[in-house]
Amino acid sequence: MVSLRLLTRSRETIAYIRNIFNDTLQREINSLSSFTFSITSDNVAARLIKEELLIEFQREYFLIKHITDEIDSNGKSIKTVTAESQAIELMYDILPVFQLVNRTAEEAISEALKGNRGGWTVGTVEIQTVRSMDREDYANRYQLLTKIRELYGGEIEYDTENKKVNLREKIGKNEGVMIAYNHNASSIRKISDAYDFGTRLYALGYDNITTASVNGTGQDYLEADTVNQYGIVELPWKTQIKDPATLYELAQLKLELVKHPRRSYIVDAAVIGSSVSLGDVVRVKDGDQWVSTRVVGIQEYPTEPWRNKVTIDSVPLGYRSMQERLASLMQTIESNRDIWDKARLLGAGTIIEYGKRDYEQVTTFILSQAYYSPPTVWLGLQKEDPQAADPIESITLIADYQTTLDANNNKLYTGIIAKAATGPTSLPGFKITMTAYCLDPV
Repeated sequence: MVSLRLLTRSRETIAYIRNIFNDTLQREINSLSSFTFSITSDNVAARLIKEELLIEFQREYFLIKHITDEIDSNGKSIKTVTAESQAIELMYDILPVFQLVNRTAEEAISEALKGNRGGWTVGTVEIQTVRSMDREDYANRYQLLTKIRELYGGEIEYDTENKKVNLREKIGKNEGVMIAYNHNASSIRKISDAYDFGTRLYALGYDNITTASVNGTGQDYLEADTVNQYGIVELPWKTQIKDPATLYELAQLKLELVKHPRRSYIVDAAVIGSSVSLGDVVRVKDGDQWVSTRVVGIQEYPTEPWRNKVTIDSVPLGYRSMQERLASLMQTIESNRDIWDKARLLGAGTIIEYGKRDYEQVTTFILSQAYYSPPTVWLGLQKEDPQAADPIESITLIADYQTTLDANNNKLYTGIIAKAATGPTSLPGFKITMTAYCLDPV
């Protein structure tokens, strides 16, 4: 018999709930789990069930968010309860101001959880990337954690038993589980999705620039290695990228993501119920082929386990890491989109370069081209947010150069490094401005 435990928010047991029915437990990668069940209103525990109490099932904790009382066609009074993963309480906990400047993923999650009312703490973090994130005002903590996952990559995991937030490279395991009809699955339903799909990608950047000058073919499109398999399927992809080389690099990544239709499988797999977990790599038999893929959703019926369903996504195993990498690169480009105007010619042989970046103690400006002569540089501080607090200590900005060598070992100046010799480590709402007069372009 399935038994649930009803608890207070401080996890003191109120009652045990038995004789439930119409129960469904839904889990998906990077989403909050949910649990729905019904009991008759004459159940001894029915009158004790209230919103914002906890339900514990198999050491996972859910917060009751919705209760429906109704009378069915037989005149029986029914109470239906919907509970969400206890992590949902982070949606109702607001941070007035949040900003990241050169922080690791672990530091970012710690900042997002700092001072939260539910006692959530950072758990295992397997991502080592350092990133920055623009200021967010009055965002809830769950929203911030979602943005952190999108920014740093990986997959988020809410441990409701220990109230820990984990960020893993990839959840799940690979133990060689194979799924086939009449073997350990009573039915397999395949779903194909060709909406975001193409074998010929027209990548368009700022002012409709293309990759024609850098892709080696001179064509204004890229073609996938699946064109013989599916034929020519044209797909436009519009961005604000200004550099053809950068556009080409990201277009190749985008093409890898869209060159196959997306397929998923919904498996009635009661036999394998306890042998697979969310994120696990499994192999599904599709006709005469075995397809390696991952479990992205599990729908359990605790009182009727023979109805359990597993959702398996057949996109390539590297799809999500590629998707996250592309999203991260696009976010970087988008956040810097207004930084650079085109370098302007200022008289014969003299070019002015200019831009602005969020204030950091070390801020690098990449020049639009390389120069043989050292640029003459002016640095300044600009208040972008009228509500931002003014600095309470003096700030001294000094300029250094980013350099490289050409084929003949001549020094080339490729960037300006602005350093805050004195001043705060971060200054939300302010940007460093840079103006440089440059001679001798390569």
